[in-house]
Amino acid sequence: MELADLVRIYPAVLSPATCRSLIEGFEHRNHLQHRIDDDDCRVTKLNLSHDWPEAQLDILDALIPQFEAYSSDLAIGPHQWPDDLTLENIWISRYNPHVDECPEHVDVVDHGTARRFLSILIWLNDVRDGGETDFPLWRQALRPSAGSLLLFPPMWPWLHAGRTPRSGPKYVLTTFLHYC
Repeated sequence: MELADLVRIYPAVLSPATCRSLIEGFEHRNHLQHRIDDDDCRVTKLNLSHDWPEAQLDILDALIPQFEAYSSDLAIGPHQWPDDLTLENIWISRYNPHVDECPEHVDVVDHGTARRFLSILIWLNDVRDGGETDFPLWRQALRPSAGSLLLFPPMWPWLHAGRTPRSGPKYVLTTFLHYC
């Protein structure tokens, strides 16, 4: 197994209707959105877990079987997977076309993020042009596909970037599995 094999996509984890509902709900909650505009990232975010907790129920129901699929697909034994784990807050983000991006980064960078052991991303819409989640070390650029789930480790070998969408906005959910 290669390190790049730990980057996995699971299609159609969320239904098109659920994806549309999440996008519409995000747009109707503009008073709760936070604009991030710095060297690390340019994106508009909403903390789903805090500001719209009822929306996360369908997401959690969809995610749990996928964690089991990931560990099975990679032959991760019970002694390798934590007995106790939790999710970080779930965020929904909008990348505006021709403007927003998250340059190359990793998801564990300090003591506060060191509990993360799996990065979780669900694309909520298709993006025809641009908007890829890019793993430059593996030469993998993954095109957003509505409802598809991307799982990968959050450490330095999985350097990645959220590229600028060109054909329209990109909407994505992000969270992380934590050790308890």
